[in-house]
Amino acid sequence: MPIDTLQRTAHEQLAEHIEHHITQRTWGRVRRLTIDCTPAGVTVRGQTTSYYVKQMAIQACLEVLREANPGCLEIILHAARNEAGSNVWKLWVINDARLSR
Repeated sequence: MPIDTLQRTAHEQLAEHIEHHITQRTWGRVRRLTIDCTPAGVTVRGQTTSYYVKQMAIQACLEVLREANPGCLEIILHAARNEAGSNVWKLWVINDARLSR
C-alpha cells in the first residue's frame, strides 16, 4: 500500500475523530462543521449562534489534537458574525515540530 494512501487514511480518521468529539461536546449545535486535515495542520470551520458553543467546539478540537500530537500546536482563530447574526469561525491548528523544542 502506498504511503500517500496510509497518510490520507490517518488524516481522514483524525478528521472523523475531531468531528465526532466536537459534535459530542457541543450536543450537535455546530452547523456547517468542516474539518480539513493535512500534514501541515488542521483547519476546523463551523457556525453557531452562541459564543459558548464555539468555545466548546474549540476545546473539543484541542483535546483530540493534544492527544494525537502533544506540544506541537500553534493555534490561529478567526471569528466573525454573518448577516444572520451567527458566529462564524475558522480555527487553524498548525502542526509545527519547532514548537515542541
